[in-house]
This record gives sequence, C-alpha cells and structure tokens, in this order.
Amino acid sequence: MPSSTFERTFHLEAGHSRRVVAGLVVLGTAATLLVGMLPGPAEAEEPAHADPLTNRGFTVTATQGAVPDAVHGAQISFTDQLVAIYAGCNSITAPAVWSHGNLELTAPARTTRMACDGPSGDAERWLTAFVTATPAWVAAGDGVVLRAGDAALTLTRRR
Repeated sequence: MPSSTFERTFHLEAGHSRRVVAGLVVLGTAATLLVGMLPGPAEAEEPAHADPLTNRGFTVTATQGAVPDAVHGAQISFTDQLVAIYAGCNSITAPAVWSHGNLELTAPARTTRMACDGPSGDAERWLTAFVTATPAWVAAGDGVVLRAGDAALTLTRRR
C-alpha cells in the first residue's frame, strides 16, 4: 500500500518512488548548476549591436566642411533602431541601423512641422540631408565623428 500522498497520487510502488525521487534530485541539481553558469547582471555580454553610439546622447561641438553655423550645438541621440535630432525648432527622428560602420536610415526621416525659418530651419534641413546620406562614424575620445561627403560633425557625449 502506498505510504505518501505522492505515491498514492501517482500509484507508485516503493522501488519506483525511490527512482523518481532520485531522478528529481539529479534534475534539480543539474538545473541549479546550469543556472549558476549563466552570466549575472555584472557579467552580461554586450549585445551584438553595441557601439559607442547606441543609447547615448550627443551635442555637435565641431563641424568641418560646408555646414551651416546653426548645426553647432544641435542635439543628436541614438538607440539601436532610431536617430533623433534637435537643432532648435523641430524634432527629427528616423528609424536607423548601424551597417558596416555607417548610420543607415531604414525609412524616411520624420519631423515636427513648426515651419522653422532662418538658421534653425537651415540646420534642420541640412542635418536631415546629412543623416540621409548614410554617414560613416568613427569613435573619437568621449565622442564620435560622423562623416558624409566633405562634411564632418564632431559629437561629444552629453553627461
């Protein structure tokens, strides 16, 4: 006659119940060891897309080439799927990926429509064309240099 609730529930004979319990102990020990081998929060590997740009915000601190003066000071932020730009009037966003050292838009840039004239409007139009041109990037100290054609932007990480 089965003696435990477990044995009565599953109608196990005495020999079978010891084997089931032993199997569960082995399975639990193996699971504990495997979980212990997984990296913890401090040991987690960087995602495959990790780079100096992802999930960071930058300010344009220097320009090279034919770049409107109002581009200096523009704010540019990156996630693993989006670039966001603010140059003083409208916000510009575009889905983007990092491909072979370049920022590549995967769909057209979108902008708020506040009819910005003057320097900030010129900066926004120029920045939209710049990121649409698939700029290359190179890490530079505490920032990044984006380059497309004869123009370059030095971006310094915001703190």
